[in-house]
This record gives sequence, C-alpha cells and structure tokens, in this order.
Amino acid sequence: MSDSAQKKQYGMMAMITCLLMCSMTSTATVISPIIGDLIGKFTPLGYTATQVKQILSIPKLSTLVMTIFGVSFLIDRVDNKILGIIGSAGIGICGVLCAFVDSLNVILFLRFMQGVFMGMIAPFFAGYLGRLWDGDTFKRLVGLKQTAAGLFSAVGTFTIGILAASYFQNAFFWYAIDIVIAVLIAIFLPSMPAPTKEEREAAKRKTEEQKALTAARKGSVSDDERKRVMRTLYIMTFLYFLMNVVRFATYSQLTLCVTENGGSTMAAATAQTVRQVSAAVFAIFFKEVNKLFKKFSIPLSLLLTGVGMCIIGRASTTIMICVGAVVFGGFYGLVNPAFYNSVNNAKKVGGTANVKNAGFMVIATDLGGYLSAYIMDPLFAVLGITSTPGQMFFGGMIFSVASLIVLVGMLFLRTNKKAPA
Repeated sequence: MSDSAQKKQYGMMAMITCLLMCSMTSTATVISPIIGDLIGKFTPLGYTATQVKQILSIPKLSTLVMTIFGVSFLIDRVDNKILGIIGSAGIGICGVLCAFVDSLNVILFLRFMQGVFMGMIAPFFAGYLGRLWDGDTFKRLVGLKQTAAGLFSAVGTFTIGILAASYFQNAFFWYAIDIVIAVLIAIFLPSMPAPTKEEREAAKRKTEEQKALTAARKGSVSDDERKRVMRTLYIMTFLYFLMNVVRFATYSQLTLCVTENGGSTMAAATAQTVRQVSAAVFAIFFKEVNKLFKKFSIPLSLLLTGVGMCIIGRASTTIMICVGAVVFGGFYGLVNPAFYNSVNNAKKVGGTANVKNAGFMVIATDLGGYLSAYIMDPLFAVLGITSTPGQMFFGGMIFSVASLIVLVGMLFLRTNKKAPA
C-alpha cells in the first residue's frame, strides 16, 4: 500500500472512531430538548418529574458500572472492532425503539441499556486508537474528539428539534446514526484482536517498569508534597462531582426555561445548540486562557458559568436565554479542561496517581450526572424554589459561590506552601 493510500485509510479510521466517541459523548443528553414534553406526557400518569428526568441521566449509571467493572475484561478478551460494532449498534437500536414506546419503565430500561453499550465503546476507543497510534498522534486525536464532540452534540440537538416538530418522540430517531456508524466500522475498520499472551506479558513488564519509575519519583518527592498533591486531587474531584450534579440539572432546566416562556421544542433545541457550540468554541482557546490566568482559570470559569446561568434564570425571551446560554456554555467549556489540568499535578507523585486522576474524574462525571435529579429536586423542594427559572438562577449562584470557595482555597494553599518551615 502506498503512503498516500495508507494515510487515507488511517484518516478514515480516525474519523470513524472519533465519530463513534462523539456519539457516545452526546447519547445521554442529546434528547434534552424534549424533556419538557416527556414530563408533560408521563406526570399525568402518576410519575414524578424527577423520575422522568432519569431518561436523561440513567445511561450515566450503567456507563459508570461498565467503566468500573467491564473495561479491562472486555478489552483483553474481545476484538476491539467487535466492541465498536456491538456498542454502536446497541446504542442505535435501543434509542430508535424509544420512539415507539409509551411506557416510562420500558424507555428507562432501553436508556439503561444504551449506557451499557456506551460502556463498551469506551474500551474500544482506548484500545483501538491506542494500539494504532501512540504519542502525539494519539493525543491530537483525543483533543480533536473533545472539540468534535461538542459540535456533534450541537448538530444532534438541532436535528432533534426538527425531528420533534411533528411529534416529540420522533426525536429518538436521531440514534439511527449510531446504526450507520456500526456499518461504517464493519466495512472500513480492520480487525483488532484481543492481545496475545506475548502482548499481555509485554504489557505486564511495562507495568512493572512503570511501578519502578513511580517508586523512583516517590523517592524524589517529599511526603508533605505528595500529601499536598493528593489532597488537592481528592478535593478537586469532589468539587467536580458537585459541579456535575448542578450542571446536569441544567440540561432539563434550559429546555423548560424556554418552553415556560412560550417557546417551542425547536426553540429549546436552538438554545441547547447555542450552549453546545459555545462550549466547543471556547474549549479551543483553553490553552491560551490557562496560560493567561494559570490556576485562577478555574474560579474565573466557574464565576462566569454562574453568571450565564443567572442570565438564563432572569431572561424573559428566548433571545436572552440564548445570550445566557452562550456565556454559560462557553465558560463551562473551560471548566472541564481546567479541572483536568489542575489535578494533572498528580504526575509529581507517579503513575498510580495518574490512573486515580483519570478514574476519579470519570466517576465524578457519571455519578454526578446520575444523582443530579435525586439531589437537586429535593433541594429545590426544601428551599421552596418551584419555578424552573428560579432553579436555574439558584444553580448559577452555586457556581458563583463555588468560584469564591475555590479561589480562597487556592490562595490558602499557596500561602501555606510558601510559609517557612
């Protein structure tokens, strides 16, 4: 095969795998524009709004379970290509079936299964791309996925608004794209068998070398420094969990803010699309923002995210809601990489901390997303915040207060570190 043909083939492989990951990233929340319609359909049947909102969040639960218990088992025993085909086709079939179902429990089951199939795609992405490319190429593909996922979600959300124009459950037909992706994987991607015994032994030796390197690093880092870094990791992960609890509630709140102001499902889809595009665009400039504000990029991003949510909560027109969505989505698009970047200091204490870093952040995202309705809805009930705009405004205040807490904490840690022994 000529070099140009090989580059074209690898380009196709990269495109399909990144498309697959974009789909997985948007699976749980892309149908958020119709959550108001779903609540309107099922609450008269005796279900609570919190139960209906689980349509958005329950895939997070099953994905989390698969991520924790199924990743290493699958990636070492199943052809990575097969994982991609089954995972993508499963997401598509379960999603499309939701369009024909009138039972909330059945829809929740199908959405739960979507999360299971999403958990199958995670090892596919890591295993497949990691074995085809390494180093800077792999990092570029992962970085491309972050931006592409936001744009893909925006296209999906806008398309769902169009599909829902005739009947809101038609929005679930969006998931047919995952069936198409499964076909593309089957046709264009080569097989990637599970590692052989020799490859597993080589990986084991590499792990042992990493452990030795970790021990060497630990020897060069003081116990106080290691404790400080790990304490920061745990604190930032807990804060990230809380931020995801609040953020995930906004997927339904943003839609309901539009519809309660007289907007259509298409208008809600437009607002969600604006938020997602803004997040994708702002994320492109994260390096520049982080270079300018350094560690303080986290409190700044949290503060402006809260400002955007407050604008939405006080808006009386769809246009103003979209303005707030630009600020909210854009600066939250900086929060994610800022948090990941802050805990990256765990490198100082070796490879084990890096694994904890990645694992904790994934758990914080999925667990926070799943528990969001169960935490936020009772909280709103206790505080007597019954209106959706009021709930969005309160969420914005939480982000703003969090920014001050993070800022004070950073200043305290910085002062404590500089204090003489």
